[in-house]
Amino acid sequence: MYEQKWLGRNGVCVYDQQLQHEYIRKLKLRDKLKHAIKDKKISVYYQPIIDNKTGTVCKFEALARWYDEHDGFIPPSVFIPIAERYGLIGMLGQQVFEKACADLDRIHRCGFRDVIFSINHSVKEFSQHNQEYIFEIINNYNLPYSAIMIEITESTALDDGKNILEILAAFRERGIAISLDDFGTGYSSLAAIIDIKPDIIKIDRSFIVDIEHSKESQMLVSLVIDLSCKLNVEVVAEGVETQAQLDILSSMSCHYIQGYYYSPAVAIDDAIMILKARNGDISIDNIDTKLLQ
Repeated sequence: MYEQKWLGRNGVCVYDQQLQHEYIRKLKLRDKLKHAIKDKKISVYYQPIIDNKTGTVCKFEALARWYDEHDGFIPPSVFIPIAERYGLIGMLGQQVFEKACADLDRIHRCGFRDVIFSINHSVKEFSQHNQEYIFEIINNYNLPYSAIMIEITESTALDDGKNILEILAAFRERGIAISLDDFGTGYSSLAAIIDIKPDIIKIDRSFIVDIEHSKESQMLVSLVIDLSCKLNVEVVAEGVETQAQLDILSSMSCHYIQGYYYSPAVAIDDAIMILKARNGDISIDNIDTKLLQ
């Protein structure tokens, strides 16, 4: 019954041995994740977002990573749904947000004060947990609200309705930007732009991977970029891996590029090295002396 409720109502789910094994596997993973969160073993990696006009890093997307001593690296596509399903997403989201803000504070103290962090937010975090901690953590690190971007999927606010839209409006009033992820993969993309009023939309990688060979993908990406320009919304192309993809996106005047072509998600020390290489090493006068101790 619960399995079918998770998959969606008005359906049929047959209980069998495979379902039992899967249920036990999820329970074991839940318990491991609970301990990993408690012991603060969830790390945060950062993938750079490049300004296509200047070649500099303007943003990083903060991504949760989990390494288990027995199972090795467990992908977010596995442990995020587990966290959502078993009520751990609030603790996980807050821990990731705290770590990301601490690392962003470090980057700013290194002199890269224009860098913004885009931090993912699950629909379950909005609907099940108080979001006041976001303002408290930002204030604790004396970060400007404008240095934080909350990233949601296009279906998040539309699925949960008015409550999330009100929370997003409260973020926007403080100066926190909103990024709409996986744009073009849902059924209400245009409605999402109107209702959510995002500052940035991210074109899903599924359209970028075929952009060299698919006229349809090229047309869709071009239309999204043109529409965004008219609505004064910035665009990030996700999943860019080749020079050919970059050339096509450049010809369409896509402003921001994210993907393995430039870098995978990396630990904070490597993120700072990328900043120094792309944005120029900051003068010693602009670096917080505490970082040198």
